[in-house]
This record gives sequence, C-alpha cells and structure tokens, in this order.
Amino acid sequence: MPGDMWRSAQAEFREGKGWIWREGERRRQTWEMTFESIRFTCEIGDSKQVGVFPENAMQWKWIQQVMRESPAAGTILNLFGYTGIASLVAAREGGEVTHVDSSRRALRIAKSNQILSGLGDRRIRWLVDDAQKFVQREIRRGRKYHGLILDPPVYGKGPKNESWQFSADMLNLCQACRTILEPQSSFIVLTAYGLNQPPSFLEQYLDALVPIDQGKAEFSELAIPEADGERRLNIAISARWTAWAKV
Repeated sequence: MPGDMWRSAQAEFREGKGWIWREGERRRQTWEMTFESIRFTCEIGDSKQVGVFPENAMQWKWIQQVMRESPAAGTILNLFGYTGIASLVAAREGGEVTHVDSSRRALRIAKSNQILSGLGDRRIRWLVDDAQKFVQREIRRGRKYHGLILDPPVYGKGPKNESWQFSADMLNLCQACRTILEPQSSFIVLTAYGLNQPPSFLEQYLDALVPIDQGKAEFSELAIPEADGERRLNIAISARWTAWAKV
C-alpha cells in the first residue's frame, strides 16, 4: 500500500493503547462493506478486530462454489464463526447453518449482518457457546452435519472463561468433530493463524476429521495481494477437503 494511503488513515490500533485517532478526524465507529450480495458491518471496538478478516474472501468463494456443486450440503456447522460472513454465504446457498462463537459482540454483529444482507428468512442458529463443549453435546444428541467450517484462534476464551489453545486442543476437537460428520460429508474448510508452519502442517487435523484420501484435499496460504503490485501479505494457512473432485 502506498505511503500516502497509510498517512490518510483516520485511526490506527496500537497494542496496549487501543485505537488512536488523528487530531480533528471524525470518530466514525461503524461502516458497511460487501462481499457479492452479502452485506456486513464493521465497527471499531475495544480490540483491534473490526468484524472482518478480508483474506477469508478466498474461503467464502470456495464455500459458495462447493455448495453449488455439492449433491448433499444440507447441514453446516461453523465453529469459531466470528461475525458470520461464512455462515451467511452457506445459508444463501441453501445450507441449514449452525454458527458457534464465544463472543456476544461477534454474534450481535452476525445477526445484524443477516438482516442487512436480506437473509432473515434463512435457517441459521446463532449460538454463544464454547466450541469444544458444544461439539460434545452434539455427539450426545446424535446430530450430524454435511459441512464443517473451522476458523480457530491460536489462543482464546469461551463464554464462561473456558480455555482454548490450538496446540493443545485442536486435535481433540477434530477427532470429536469426526463423530458428528455425516458419512457422506460434503466439505471441510479449516483456517489457522499464527502457527509459523507450512500449509501441509494442517494435514494431521484434516486426517483426524475425514479419510482425506476418499476425497480431494488441498493446502494453501491465505494472503492479501497488493492492489498495484506483486507483493502478498501472507496471513494464514488453510486446509480444504471435498468428497468429490469437481471443485
């Protein structure tokens, strides 16, 4: 990004200090963005998160394509779902979505995004819950899902201060999620941040979820490309799997 664009920013987030506004700038707290027909609100709050991770647009496009091609992508589980853009994409394509996140703020924004996008009639369960506890309850209920979206943080806390650590908990969560996936599962998408590992590192987690050789698996980096250049800002690593090879 050119230096003059950085200098034109109205505010910046500084660790330990929060949002710092330029003198005399209007303190705009919310604004609207779009992904195709999905409309969503971003807002400045107490943390540096504003309600969207733009590198995930690659995942949203993939989910959309998978669900349009899928013979059976009915029930979708989105764990660590944040403000719901992936859930809205899946719901727009006809999925019955269960969206789980530990943040009440994120769920508030997600629900408003559903209305803003004109998808108020779509079937989405918005749940404030701990991902690990929720999956264990779904196992006991015998509930199954065709598609699974996983976007876990490196560290986190559940709504009742439950501890989450990717390195300690992710494999167990994947093994539990395997129990609630339909035998003819449609797709899985996993995004991971801050691991300092190649994308192939995620193969162990994908293999804990499904027999990956019975479908098509791919591993890649998620990056934000420079608009007027060739540079890329690598943000995360990704693992994706479908039960068929069209996508």
